[in-house]
Amino acid sequence: MNMNRRHFIAGMAGLAAVGPGAALGQERYPARTVTIIVSTSAGGSADVPQRVIAEIAQSKLGSPVIVENRPGAGSAIGLTQLARAAPDGYTFGQISASPVTVTPHFQTIQYDPLASFEYIGQYMVLFTPLSVRADSPLRDFQDLVDFGRKHPGKLRWSVTISRGAAHIATLAGLQKLGVEATFVPQKGASEVLTALLAGDIEFMVTASFGPPLAAGQIRLLAESGTAKIPSMPNLPTYKELGFPFSQSLYVGFAAPAGVPRAIARRWETLLEEICAMPAFVDTARKFHGSPSFLSGRDFAAQIRRDYQTVGELVPRLGFRR
Repeated sequence: MNMNRRHFIAGMAGLAAVGPGAALGQERYPARTVTIIVSTSAGGSADVPQRVIAEIAQSKLGSPVIVENRPGAGSAIGLTQLARAAPDGYTFGQISASPVTVTPHFQTIQYDPLASFEYIGQYMVLFTPLSVRADSPLRDFQDLVDFGRKHPGKLRWSVTISRGAAHIATLAGLQKLGVEATFVPQKGASEVLTALLAGDIEFMVTASFGPPLAAGQIRLLAESGTAKIPSMPNLPTYKELGFPFSQSLYVGFAAPAGVPRAIARRWETLLEEICAMPAFVDTARKFHGSPSFLSGRDFAAQIRRDYQTVGELVPRLGFRR
């Protein structure tokens, strides 16, 4: 069966299930288990809030809603599975910023971020601040810039994900500000923090800032995204600092392209409701995130815009595929 026919049949079935025909004895929606694919490991800042959404959705819809973790290849494994799923309203997936706006410019993937998905909506923003060691002489972002200009190459830094959004945004900003800094690759968040505390780098940009901040080990100088950290309204964002690119670590929800519009709309409405529920708000804040709803249309437009911007920046910054 070709793709167009598959989408047509799924669409007609979905419309019957959620439309007026459901009252005439046709199969209600959902009539069986709904699966949400999460492209990260269980227990993290992206996974746990999604599980809260699944629990609330299950209670609202009256059918099982389960989370299936499919980590690996920078989220490409999970997103490929989502793109290949039947667009029948029974498979959805979590969408985070980099896998759909940055990854496609660096590696061959089996999905098209602009065509493979029906974006349902954004529900949360996580933060990825730039921080220094607590005893660093760099007291604010301008100190960091001044040091970098006076000592070319001596300002060392790391990020959790090389060639991720935070890496690209920070490098673009440093270049615009005339700062010649040295990027030091690391394997992951724990290695980045270890390097900072050991004095092997001067600053880091990572979403794993909560525990060291609470322990008094680091200070934040800026937020790499566009959204302000609610508890730190005076902390500047990259956008406020005039960086060429600034991307919050936004998290949302999508279905395979071709899902019936009535089903997509039902989940969009449900997602907006959940974003305001205390159980979800508290969980998001526990992981240093902020509930932030965008409609499917606005979420898709944001992804498209960031995808195009990154595509323009990558060759200018000297990255190679």
